[in-house]
Amino acid sequence: MKTIIVLSGIPTSGKTTIGRLLEQKGYFYVPEIVEQFIKQGMTTGVDANSILDEMIMEAELQRDKRLFSLKKNPLIIETWHPGNIAYACLRNPSIAEQYRQIFGKIAKYNKIYGIYLNIPFGTFWKRTGKYKKEDCQRIVAFFKRWQNEIVNCYEEFRVPLRKIDSNRPENAVLSDVIKSVKVFCKN
Repeated sequence: MKTIIVLSGIPTSGKTTIGRLLEQKGYFYVPEIVEQFIKQGMTTGVDANSILDEMIMEAELQRDKRLFSLKKNPLIIETWHPGNIAYACLRNPSIAEQYRQIFGKIAKYNKIYGIYLNIPFGTFWKRTGKYKKEDCQRIVAFFKRWQNEIVNCYEEFRVPLRKIDSNRPENAVLSDVIKSVKVFCKN
């Protein structure tokens, strides 16, 4: 049985930054799987093709086989299945349902905890610089729906969730994340 801590949050919430800082402190951090698809030039996030969700699910399950064979505990995984299920709910509901069934089996045999790095949408907009101003309402609406879906996923699988305000200096966020990891590892 593995202890898995999922770092989640909307883009620019600090997941990768905090993950890398945790890694520097000796924790076993696994970056978001979608990064490999971004490196291949695929569109992700709001404008992603629904086929991406199936590709992510398959890649994530392959990576799980490797991760679960390691003698590392806890595993701190960015976004992982709950976040990817939330994306699939918005873009490809049939894959989301298939993904839920698979994740239910994984959740049954492992201790899974969630840490949600929360930022206001104004901060997201300032940090991203990726989207056009005229797309603001559409983008914010998408990520608000994603937030609801990920919380629903954590609740559905009874995954304890801690929300941490990440609109603060990274040392303060890191301190709160480490405290949460320590509490989760005692359970």
